[in-house]
Amino acid sequence: MNFIKSIKKSQKKYIELNDFIYLSLVTAFILGIVFLITGSDYIYGSSVDWLSQHSVLPDYFRQSFYDTGRLFPEFNLNLGAGQNAYNFSYYGFMNPIILISYFLPNVQMALYISISSIVVVLLSVYIFYFWLKSHNNMNRSTVYFITFLFACAGPLLYHSHKQVMFMDYIPFLLLALVGVDRLYKKDRKILLILSITCMFLTSYFFAVSGIVAISIYAIYKFFEYKENQELYYKLPAGKKPFWFFALRYGASSFIGILLSAVILLPSLAAILSGRGSSDGKSISLAKLFIPQFPNNEMFYTPYGMGVTAIAFLALACILILSKDFSKKFLCICILFVSAFPVGQYLLNGFLYIRGKALIPFVPLILLVTAFFVRDLLAKKYETGKLALVTFGILVLIAISAYMHENPIYIAIVIDLIITFCFIAAYCQIKKNYVFMLPTILIAIFCCYVGNASDTLVAKKDAAKYYDKSKNAAIAIALNGDDTFFRTSNITDSKFTNNIIYGKKYFSEGCYSSVFNKPYLNMCNYDLQLSNPTVNDISITSSNDVLFKTLMGVKYIASTTTAPAGYKAVCQAGNVKVYKSDNAYSLGFASKDTMSLDEYLSLSPEEKEIALLKYIVVDDDVNSSYHSMLKKVNLNMDLKLERTTDGYYHVDTMKGAKTFNVEIPDNLKDCIYIIKCNIKGYGRNRSTIKINGIQNSLSGLNSAYPNKNFNFKFVVSDSADNNILNIRFPKGCSFEFSEFEIYKIDYDQVSALKNNITMMTDVAYENNMITGNITLDKDSYFTTTIPYDKGFSVYVDGQKIDYFMTDNAFLGFSLSAGHHIIKLVYHAPLIKVGKYTSLLGLVLFLIFCGNDFIRLWIQILNHFKRKKLTYSNGLSGNIVYQNDSLESNQ
Repeated sequence: MNFIKSIKKSQKKYIELNDFIYLSLVTAFILGIVFLITGSDYIYGSSVDWLSQHSVLPDYFRQSFYDTGRLFPEFNLNLGAGQNAYNFSYYGFMNPIILISYFLPNVQMALYISISSIVVVLLSVYIFYFWLKSHNNMNRSTVYFITFLFACAGPLLYHSHKQVMFMDYIPFLLLALVGVDRLYKKDRKILLILSITCMFLTSYFFAVSGIVAISIYAIYKFFEYKENQELYYKLPAGKKPFWFFALRYGASSFIGILLSAVILLPSLAAILSGRGSSDGKSISLAKLFIPQFPNNEMFYTPYGMGVTAIAFLALACILILSKDFSKKFLCICILFVSAFPVGQYLLNGFLYIRGKALIPFVPLILLVTAFFVRDLLAKKYETGKLALVTFGILVLIAISAYMHENPIYIAIVIDLIITFCFIAAYCQIKKNYVFMLPTILIAIFCCYVGNASDTLVAKKDAAKYYDKSKNAAIAIALNGDDTFFRTSNITDSKFTNNIIYGKKYFSEGCYSSVFNKPYLNMCNYDLQLSNPTVNDISITSSNDVLFKTLMGVKYIASTTTAPAGYKAVCQAGNVKVYKSDNAYSLGFASKDTMSLDEYLSLSPEEKEIALLKYIVVDDDVNSSYHSMLKKVNLNMDLKLERTTDGYYHVDTMKGAKTFNVEIPDNLKDCIYIIKCNIKGYGRNRSTIKINGIQNSLSGLNSAYPNKNFNFKFVVSDSADNNILNIRFPKGCSFEFSEFEIYKIDYDQVSALKNNITMMTDVAYENNMITGNITLDKDSYFTTTIPYDKGFSVYVDGQKIDYFMTDNAFLGFSLSAGHHIIKLVYHAPLIKVGKYTSLLGLVLFLIFCGNDFIRLWIQILNHFKRKKLTYSNGLSGNIVYQNDSLESNQ
């Protein structure tokens, strides 16, 4: 008996050793890819959204917590001129992974995000491995093989350095799948509930697809157990009908969602008021139900499932050749969400058709692949039938290629033929490596190429973006000023738009997928501010003195120059901070008003100037507005090709082109407004820079076109300068109209301040803004805070109604006299969210009461065994012999 026990014990150790060795090899592979793509010159983060969103917004959340002590802030005045804090919740607000960084204040957030993302990938692989291993009759070779395919899946490693929020929920998704197994096998619900909660807290967007994937798996498990009656009757609730399991799973999922309501509900309110389909493309109802398969969303791409052809072959073989209804059900569900656009449309929250919503289905499609490989190794498939299925897939691809021209079909065909040939060879040779090794090599190739295609942040650029001298210069200027003001960093603002340089740093710019619509529309469409990005959801700080003055930007940080009217006040390193005494207050009243209809009839440049003098209200009022702009006729003499319809054609595919144009005025004293129209989308982005101010139009195939066809540049300078430097960066080919140029003296702009009365003693704390104002007559009052329904406005302690002013801002009427103004913001649905989460906690404790009791008993028994072992070790009197306890004495 003891000999048998020792054999079992040694086997257990042997299996554990194999697990350790295998997972160590997979870890080495993943770290190897990381080192290959970063080398010694790059950091582990993309130069696109990772740099400007995913690594900086979590830093703002952490810093806000340190400054306020509030775990659930409701308002964010530091970004986007003041917005609902839940507009930014997508980027890790209350994400359990990000919350860990709150205990590491001295660790730079960019470094933390890089390391934690790699750790998340490794944890995902480890959890997937043991989850797959737990399935019935899953042999070791299959587990090793499929786990490696999971590690190579397109989105997993790629988005750990690109769009972090696309993958950092995956460990919780996998734990939820493990939780489904525990629900069936042991009637334990704690893991499932907490995993679903953490998944929603980590990424509420992908959690929708995740909960669908988990639900499909839960239904599959029921059918699987029903097909195996012996296992089914051994379940804690054996012989129970389907609805019994459905209710227990549904209740667990529902409680998990309730627990995360404190994030979900206010985020949902923010999305409904500040997010829409931004791809600029209409979706026809018929298109939603026309299958498109195979497609980009399944194969190779990191913006989908990112698997190789063996997964496609597995789906087809199980669907056609398998006799198990449970596995067929799994295949049908995967095919529906991936092949029919309506599936992706639903999973993306009715916003657009995007394959990224399929990422949570990666574990399921690889589970199907595991079933196929397991049965293949068990010799359940005949070579002839596999050949017929492969031929059928090739016919399907040929039909799809005829209907839709797509280069990916070539890759799928080559991949599929190679895979089938080696599977056929395996059927003859009977050696696993014959088909596993080539498939793994294909997966490795796709994994490396996909990850290497991302443009990472160069270390030298990162040093510039996170320049300590910039922080120092800004801190010197801001800490010496006790008034309220806004500040902008106009150096590399495209990448540093969301960076907050301290508690007193308040910016008018931001970049978020959820936004305040009136403010965004004002910047991008009413005023047509310069947009250097290729999306229309970014408000980028630029060298625009008109907008800076209106928004109260008193300080500007720059490594070059600042707009007219700004003077350098301090410097650290090569960063200077400039100050203007003409910047407006956060709120002001004006004797002059303009009707909304008249305002909308003005050109963008006229609107920008009008806002400095008038308050725009949706009412029948008269204004004395007359244009202050003067048209300028310049002989630009651009040596560019002209088209028959008068447009310039610029082609910089081989190299950038630059032109310097001398102007009669000094940009220190005179503001130039330069406009042109872009004829249409080019194959690549269309970009023009004038004196460092950049405008870009998205390329033809951009996922989120910015529709920036009208370029406007507001050019001025804090230094003596009478040159317009016009630059067309490399890689562009487009047509644009003749430049239209206007000018206005800076003194005329600064004099407009005399027409308004500023709010004074402005203070901001948490979600409350206060200030004073004294008026000599009844007036309209406006803030430069974006209009939002979450505010409560108090004047002299009395709550009053407010409305939208300037077609974007929050404003109200004021009578003559001195007034104390207080604005209080509460995020919509925040209270409901807190109470709902509290209800979820109560239900969780009730629903899982038995689980907690069993868990407590297990803990007590564990310590009892430990105590007994310790006592036995001291006495030396107890030995085991023939499974009985005997004394030596």
